[in-house]
Amino acid sequence: VENLTQKEAKKRLNLENKKVILFFGIIRKYKGIDILINAFKKSNLEDTILVIAGKPWINFKKYEKLIESLGLKDKIKTFPRFLANSEVNVLLSASDLVVLSYKYFNGQSGVGSVALAYEKPLLVTNVGGLPDLVKNKEAIAEAGNIEDLSKKITKIIQDKKLLNL
Repeated sequence: VENLTQKEAKKRLNLENKKVILFFGIIRKYKGIDILINAFKKSNLEDTILVIAGKPWINFKKYEKLIESLGLKDKIKTFPRFLANSEVNVLLSASDLVVLSYKYFNGQSGVGSVALAYEKPLLVTNVGGLPDLVKNKEAIAEAGNIEDLSKKITKIIQDKKLLNL
């Protein structure tokens, strides 16, 4: 896997001078992408892009409609397909924060482990083994709670110390 700097990876995605929040992995209903999209809208962050990437196991159109209805087409980039390792590398290298907004979950997250291998800060919900992936309680949001997730996204993206966890 190519070793990319964050700056190089952002350039490849045409996201220079943007903070990148990443959701990646198989897209399933329980992963709370709808909650994440609504929380991202509520956080109203400037110069921040949400990237949703992964193979949908459900109809992705409902998320596209939600993005459009919230007026976020230019703030959210989607890659609803299987991603090659080289693409995953670029997305993770570019990201400033990886969010696992799961509504429910019992187990461990492969995505969380990969994000940690890239030394990326995680924001997770309080389900399954996800809280075990983060050191700081400020990086754990209540599952299904748009308001809480929005506050945590805003705080972490704007706090250099939290971004360096």
